[in-house]
Amino acid sequence: MGRISEALTVLRRDLETARRNGWRLTPVPFVEWRVHSLLGRLRLQRGDGTADEAFEKASRIVQSIAANIEDEKLRASFLGSRAVRELKHC
Repeated sequence: MGRISEALTVLRRDLETARRNGWRLTPVPFVEWRVHSLLGRLRLQRGDGTADEAFEKASRIVQSIAANIEDEKLRASFLGSRAVRELKHC
């Protein structure tokens, strides 16, 4: 449990730092949804009732990304990726 708590603390800190810096150093949505997905997984392992909140945020970001991908094959590839499929099962 200690390692999970430590990971949650680091992820929350990194998200806050990225937001304060305007996400200048990262491709915002592609990193943010993965961070929220990971937060959800860690919270689930810890039995934290806020896991769904993190998964929902990740899902909203994924849908936003997909809505902005004009190429149908690229959009389908993104939505069919393992990471996105795993998010849908959380």
